Amino acid sequence: MKQRLVLILFSTLAVSCSGSGSPAAPTLAPTPQMYSGPVSTQMIVRLTIVPTTSATNVCEFLRVFSGTLSITLTQASDGTVTGTAATTGTETETAITQSPLCTSTFGTVGFNRNHAVTGTSASVAFSGETIVNRNPAGTGSVTTTTGFTGGLSGGVISGTLTLGDAQSLVFPHPQVASVTGGGSTSVSVSLR
Repeated sequence: MKQRLVLILFSTLAVSCSGSGSPAAPTLAPTPQMYSGPVSTQMIVRLTIVPTTSATNVCEFLRVFSGTLSITLTQASDGTVTGTAATTGTETETAITQSPLCTSTFGTVGFNRNHAVTGTSASVAFSGETIVNRNPAGTGSVTTTTGFTGGLSGGVISGTLTLGDAQSLVFPHPQVASVTGGGSTSVSVSLR
């Protein structure tokens, strides 16, 4: 009787164990990775200043960018990527041409821009703009643009960073009626 009871218990245990499956492995969230590299480039900004009482002035300024571009990427299982891009450093402007109405620059300011990154590992991209309105000193705006296209391969993001500036201003000023113009530059970068 005892032997029969033991056999029944073992049979029940065997059925119970064979019917239970292993728990599913948890799905791990993708880990963000940061890639950084130096940025060093120059841009010529050309502005046409139309005075109210004298001849038109053309001013050219040299802007020097020196800093770092960092891209933080999260790569999904289907190959798509999302993340953020940020620049840090300095932007320094010096006058190239001199005329009565273009004798000063803004000196050195921070080279700080932040944008969202989208695409795939083979096509990483971001773009954005910052618009500064000049009201009430005048009407119009200054638009600063930033863009990047590239790809991730072998742990390195390689691509082209494009920087731009566009100005279109009208002033209620006794000497200056309008200021228009801008500039752009592109530079190759490698982020590791």
